[in-house]
Order: sequence, then structure tokens, then C-alpha cells
Amino acid sequence: MSILILMIPLSLLFVLGAGAAFFWAVNHDQFDDMESPGLLPLSEPAVVPEASAHSDTTDAMVTAAADDTAFAVAAPTRTPAKTIPCDPS
Repeated sequence: MSILILMIPLSLLFVLGAGAAFFWAVNHDQFDDMESPGLLPLSEPAVVPEASAHSDTTDAMVTAAADDTAFAVAAPTRTPAKTIPCDPS
């Protein structure tokens, strides 16, 4: 029963904090545009330019040394997409 002396003030502080966070979000226009964020995944992705014009597309080994220990990580390869022949008839 003595735990109620602790739990009631803590729950009131929690409710006041949640209310303050809600009213802060409303006052700072966090709920103005509810439709655009849902449509963002449907839009076309932006084209990202190559990091370097002379990048090597073969398997490259990238090494990094830390505390006299070398770690080797294989760079990802770029494979062309396979085409599937279709019969126009």
C-alpha cells in the first residue's frame, strides 16, 4: 500500500510530460501535413552521381588498419541486370 505514495506522483508526472510533449508538437506545426509523408515512398528515387569517375567496378579489397591489425573487406560488385527475351507474338 505504501507503493501508492510513490506511484501516484510518478504517474501524474508522466501524464504531465506526455501532455507537454503533445502541446509542444501541436504548437510547432508537427501535425500540419499528414498526407505528404505517406506519399514519399511512392515517389521516384533521386539519381545519385558516381563518387568518382575512375572507380573500379571489379572486386576491390579495402583495408583499414587499427591498432596494428589489418582488416580486409570485399567491395560489392556491380553486375548487369539480366535480360529476359520475350516473344512479341
